[in-house]
This record gives sequence, C-alpha cells and structure tokens, in this order.
Amino acid sequence: FVTSSHEIWLRAVHKMFDYCHQNNFLHVWAYCWNKWYRWDRWKLWALSATPEISIIQTTIIIETHWQILKRDYLYKFNQPYIDLVYYILIEKLLPM
Repeated sequence: FVTSSHEIWLRAVHKMFDYCHQNNFLHVWAYCWNKWYRWDRWKLWALSATPEISIIQTTIIIETHWQILKRDYLYKFNQPYIDLVYYILIEKLLPM
C-alpha cells in the first residue's frame, strides 16, 4: 500500500520510465521528465503531490467522471451490463 506522496511520485516515475525504456521512447521520456515528472513539475499538477490527499476532492473527481460517463455514453441504459460499461471505459474514455 502506498503511504506517501513521495512514494506515489517515485512509483509513477519508475512506471513511466520503464514503459518508455521498453518501447525505446527516449525522446518521450525526456519530454515527460522535463515537463511533467520532475518533482517540481509534479507538485503543480498531481493530486498526490500534497502530503494528505483530500478525500472530498478525490470523491468530486470520481463523481464527475461517472457523471460524464452516464451523460455521454449510458443515457439510454437504466441498469447497463458490466461488460458494456467495461467496453465504454476501455474503448471510449481511455483513449482520450
């Protein structure tokens, strides 16, 4: 279990670096590190950069995500099957 904002940052950096290294995306890694993943840049945009992650702020983001999902993709379905929700998440929302 991840316990600190610094540990979240380290794991994210390692995951991104490993992905770029495995796929030979050296320029992508250089860009991501300089613009997004350096600690001073990370603190500007990542929710996890604060010592305590606000449960209220996190909940608002999740609720907004589901509201968009329901409004844009599931408005025709009262109780959609889980495979339909999964398909929409993978094919429609993740590529964005």
